[in-house]
Amino acid sequence: MSAKKNTLLTGPPGCGKTTVVRRLLELLPAGVTAGFYTEEIREGGKRTGFAAQILGGPRIILARASGTGRYRVGRYTVEVAAFEEMVLRPLAAALKDPSKRFLVIDEIGKMELLAPSFAELVLACLDGPRPLVATVMLAPHPFVDRIKARPDVEVIAVGVDNRDQLPIELAGKLVGFARC
Repeated sequence: MSAKKNTLLTGPPGCGKTTVVRRLLELLPAGVTAGFYTEEIREGGKRTGFAAQILGGPRIILARASGTGRYRVGRYTVEVAAFEEMVLRPLAAALKDPSKRFLVIDEIGKMELLAPSFAELVLACLDGPRPLVATVMLAPHPFVDRIKARPDVEVIAVGVDNRDQLPIELAGKLVGFARC
């Protein structure tokens, strides 16, 4: 693990990126982390959508298979307005809150990038004084490729060989940055 301030976790779908983030959050002190994580919505054993859980806040529907609307990724309709209002506003506010020592974004992906202000907010998080841990898609994407190449970013591929130890290592790294 390097001394770079920001960490991007990448890998194919289902490799454990969100699990690493959720375990990391369990290891960090309560109330000092801002951001969100995503989770599948399943009904009858089938994936029917995705939700975003705001840290210390509500859970919102990010995308649903049964929806109709302007913003789509594959078979999912993305709830861009709800994402901007309920997820991005609190994260933007947290950038000004000194009690929030760590930032977590799960994930920087196609659905989230449909929100016009999301990429700008990600850059503000990366540029700010607090360390950011985020998950990013493995597939090439112009914005994601640019942030992966930043000199202040460490990119870690998540896999079976490291996903159990990563939360512990990341927690140590974050706490180390908070002491600086």
